[in-house]
Amino acid sequence: MQLHLRSIWKRALTFAVLAILAASAVWSLADGLLAPSAKAESLGLVFEVDTDADGADTDTSDKKCLTTAGKCTLRAAIQQANAIPADTDVMVAVASGFKGKVKLPNRSADLMVPTVSPPVTVSQRDNGAYLHIKRKMIVDLDNRLGLGASSDLNYGDFWVAGVFVDAANVQLKNFSDFFSTDSSIVFSPKSSGSSLIGGKDIQTTNSHGSRFVVVNGASDITLEGLVIGRLTNDSTDPAKDLQNGAIVVGLDSRSGAAVDNLTIHDVVIDNAPAVPGESVCNFASGTAVGGEGCASNGIMVVGTGQAHGWEIDNVKFRNFPSGTFAADFRNAAADGSGSPNVNDWVIKDCWFEGIETGTGFRNAALQLPAKAVGTILVTKNKFANSADQVNIQGTAISFEGPDESVSNVKILANSFDGFQATGDATIYLKRNARTVTVRFNEFGENTNATPATEPTASANVMVANAGSSTNNRVRVWKPTATALVDGRLQITATIPAFYSGSSMAMGFYGEEADIDVFATDTGHAEEFLASAREKVPPVQQSKDQEVSFLIDAPITARGWIRLQMHSDPDNGTGQGKAESSQYSELVRLPPLEDRIPKMAVDLRAWKDVPSQAQGDYSATVALSPADHELTDSPLPARVSSTTPIWFTYSVENTGLVLLRDVEVGDSDKSDICTIPTIAPGTTAGCVRGPQTLPSG
Repeated sequence: MQLHLRSIWKRALTFAVLAILAASAVWSLADGLLAPSAKAESLGLVFEVDTDADGADTDTSDKKCLTTAGKCTLRAAIQQANAIPADTDVMVAVASGFKGKVKLPNRSADLMVPTVSPPVTVSQRDNGAYLHIKRKMIVDLDNRLGLGASSDLNYGDFWVAGVFVDAANVQLKNFSDFFSTDSSIVFSPKSSGSSLIGGKDIQTTNSHGSRFVVVNGASDITLEGLVIGRLTNDSTDPAKDLQNGAIVVGLDSRSGAAVDNLTIHDVVIDNAPAVPGESVCNFASGTAVGGEGCASNGIMVVGTGQAHGWEIDNVKFRNFPSGTFAADFRNAAADGSGSPNVNDWVIKDCWFEGIETGTGFRNAALQLPAKAVGTILVTKNKFANSADQVNIQGTAISFEGPDESVSNVKILANSFDGFQATGDATIYLKRNARTVTVRFNEFGENTNATPATEPTASANVMVANAGSSTNNRVRVWKPTATALVDGRLQITATIPAFYSGSSMAMGFYGEEADIDVFATDTGHAEEFLASAREKVPPVQQSKDQEVSFLIDAPITARGWIRLQMHSDPDNGTGQGKAESSQYSELVRLPPLEDRIPKMAVDLRAWKDVPSQAQGDYSATVALSPADHELTDSPLPARVSSTTPIWFTYSVENTGLVLLRDVEVGDSDKSDICTIPTIAPGTTAGCVRGPQTLPSG
């Protein structure tokens, strides 16, 4: 049996009831698509908006989305959806072929939705909302219905959000050009499991939309596929600026709820002006040059509290001028008392471009949660200049550790270029930033680092351990010489002496430490070469000590090398004691000419080679060429076609580097053998045979 569904929508009938009872199958709306349902009593209701006017529904009990004007407004559709019993799937959609933008009136009290009175609070900065979602539903505006609100400058603190999501598992889809006078969309503490997916919301008129999304004490929220930009920053009140941005997370909600399992994926936050060069926002007059909105913050966290399981993935932060923050998570932590407050965070595959937020620790492009006690992984992110190489960021990543407890922050395999502001560190680890691992990161040639001060300073360096309590278990070793030994790169380094009052005392004597080796031809760590594991001397020393170790270095490495140290990640304590040093000073690599592989190949033919020599060239070197080597040409002049012939292939390493996996072949027989290693100054080879020459 095959079922076909077709809906005929009439102008006066702006809802549809889709119910098919056939055999045991019942169909209902889920995720905007028709899908089988196990509930026989389930009905799927769709309310279609066919006007961009505003107005309330005339009767929410009749399941008909109608205003006094005979139209279905966005407000009326949501009111009808709220009134449907909870066991029925409900969707608010936009009528086929309709496109518009809802014009909300200025602060009409009868159209606002307060939640508490007094005071009316939807969020810390939103005193009410125009639209109130009170039950599970799907609202899909198909990028065809926007929201526009008038400026609220003349209404004091009576600020209003666009949509207040006050129920669990609400799905908002394709909200484009959707702006209220303060927050566009607010998720309440009751909205766990809800999502906002799809939409482009770049403010092109300065209507003072200060925040696009507010997550106010809700967990399991997903924000995905959004393009957001140019919200309003209140330059007259810097404290309020910290509560504004494209995405604002309120951890100190009135309910006191934590914000767990927040997912922000595939989002673009871009402040590029509508007209190049016209980027001034005049807050006082409510207008902007060229008509565009204001450059605004990106992702902001307001207040303190618990925040577990956050994933910030593939978010692009672009064009943040001075006075704005790209990603400020500094407040997403508690008081550093020791219990995990920020745990299982992943910030990966994000892009920071054109950041110009000033200098100093507080103005980093990515500010990690301060005093965090828990795991935070920052990996595979890219920090770069804008395309015009004008906007320059001082500090890329900053982190301030907890007062008494260890954290577990890992900054791994990120790429940095263009962070040139003087007086800054690209990665700035401040007070009590213990157990922070910084490894395998790459720094481009535009990074403004001073190699001579790299090991100890907190400014003009790639990584700063600023403060005596910051990663204080490890000090960087100073490389003093490099050489080629048996084909490998030998690095000689000085272990600094321990002394009282050292800002970075060596606290892991007798343990093993990882040493990362980087190569650079511009003065910055650009290419990771290899790691070595060496044991730190077992006791404190009052004078410098010298140590040498070997690595296998690619022959393409040139210029200089620098080191970075990492203490043991556990040391049997179970607390995760991994800590990373700053980068070392530089030391020259051996000349590239000395590291180019060189070899000499010799092919010979033999007769009467003992069978035990087959496949083992070392057994043939003792043979007497006078008795066994065939040197006449042509060979058939001395041997018959039935004489067994052996061929030897010898490879001499005439260079200074170790040769690995040397493949030996011949024109008439490929892949004779593979020689695993050939040390400098030695010869190795293989034998092929016996073989008879062809007759004639």
